[in-house]
Amino acid sequence: SLRPLELGLGVKKRDVGIAAVEALAELAKRDDQAMARLVQALDDDPIEVRAAALAGLEGLYDEKRAEASLIALRSRRPDIRRLALVRCFQRKLLDEAEVQAALRRHEGDGDADVRRTAFLVAVMSRPALAEALRGRDRDLGRQLGERETFGQKVEPAPEGEASEKAEKAEKV
Repeated sequence: SLRPLELGLGVKKRDVGIAAVEALAELAKRDDQAMARLVQALDDDPIEVRAAALAGLEGLYDEKRAEASLIALRSRRPDIRRLALVRCFQRKLLDEAEVQAALRRHEGDGDADVRRTAFLVAVMSRPALAEALRGRDRDLGRQLGERETFGQKVEPAPEGEASEKAEKAEKV
């Protein structure tokens, strides 16, 4: 029975919800009801539970395929749709026809942040275009950098490296 996990998700607490999602992900390998509840968790509160649900789905599918992200793109929550788009980029899945279609579809999303993310991910799928635009528009370059590292811990650049980048940026 999934009742204890349902109760865990129902309290809407980060730690309890994440533990419930992790248990659902384990059960989902062999139980369709657990899989359905894991997909439903993409719309639960708080955001950490939704992100854990996406991570759980990614663990269930082949890492070279976009099924988990495509499922997450059907969420009613814009933060998960944004995360799913970025995860497609981070997992290098942008060459898949289904992902390209999803990018185009979400460029017309009802949420402005999802539309912006879809546009930026589409730009990032073409490295030469992304580099050219970075050099011409600092704000766009910043946004591209934020999407590339979205959801990841970024180590600060060594001081010498940071000053070199600043000097190059001033020359442009």
